[in-house]
Formats: sequence, C-alpha cells, structure tokens
Amino acid sequence: GGGGGGGGGFVPTREWLEKVRGEMPLLLSLQLRRVLTPMVEDFCTSAVVVSEQHVHTYITGQSIADLLPPPQPITVRRFTESPGIRTWLRNYTMGLVLLRQQTGAAAAAFAPMFDSTRVRLFKVSQVGRS
Repeated sequence: GGGGGGGGGFVPTREWLEKVRGEMPLLLSLQLRRVLTPMVEDFCTSAVVVSEQHVHTYITGQSIADLLPPPQPITVRRFTESPGIRTWLRNYTMGLVLLRQQTGAAAAAFAPMFDSTRVRLFKVSQVGRS
C-alpha cells in the first residue's frame, strides 16, 4: 500500500523503508560521503579559520574521479523473440500505421480513442462459445 484516498494518509512501514532503501541509487552518495568526511575533518583541524565558504571551496577543489568506485561493465543483452512479443509488436506497429494514415472522416472516427472525456464502456458477449 501506498498513499491514499483515506483520511489517514500514508504511513511508512519498516518493510516499505527497506524496500525503498534497496531501490535507491545511494552507492555513489555514500561513497563520496565516506571518502570526503575524513578529508573535510582533516582540513578543518589544520586550518586556522574555518567557515562554511572555506569548506565549500575545499570540497569543490577536490577531484572526485579518484574517489569513486570503477564503473560497472556494460552488459549487452540480445533481444529474445517469442510468439507473444512478435504478436504484440506486429499489432502495435499496424495500429500506428493505421492511425497515421487516417484523414478526414476516418481520422475523426479514431479521435475519441484519445479523448478521455468521450469514453463509453461496452460489453462483448459471445454466444455459443464454451
């Protein structure tokens, strides 16, 4: 569960926090913090006068290229075709071709498909099918 229409609002649980924390790309930020913290502490103890501006200037003067872990290798994945994907791709492509070729009255007939204010629901019944 997420947010909601109820009056209580969203209440994060420990499970949700662990799930979200696992999905967040924090590796880079944590690595920079781990490396820069001792450097900034050393700078602050060795400097006579330390202000926020001094620390900012010190940090912006550091090269982060040597601080970061090496990049992950690029993984090449080949497309694997299946009957379901082939059918979906063919139908999607033919739908795009059909919609782009329509002009005049035919284009007006397809217009409601993209107008959310003119949606009508209907039911399809099949007789004699088991």
